[in-house]
Amino acid sequence: MYAIRKVRWSGPEYRALVDRFADAVRSFKIAVENENFAGIREAYASLVEITHQTNHLNEGLRHAINECMRETIEEFQR
Repeated sequence: MYAIRKVRWSGPEYRALVDRFADAVRSFKIAVENENFAGIREAYASLVEITHQTNHLNEGLRHAINECMRETIEEFQR
């Protein structure tokens, strides 16, 4: 369970990524409507960066869940 408790920080980080994602999508939409290709590239780069950061958080959460499962199995085997 310690592994899951260590991941509590991810909640605010996920929320921050959601906010950044919404901003990037709005920027992308505006850039497309205005045919601003530099804006499109910039918004797309932001979306790709957010995707990488989300994957990193997901990997940490997956690791914590696996650790919790391992600890639970060990407790039941005693």
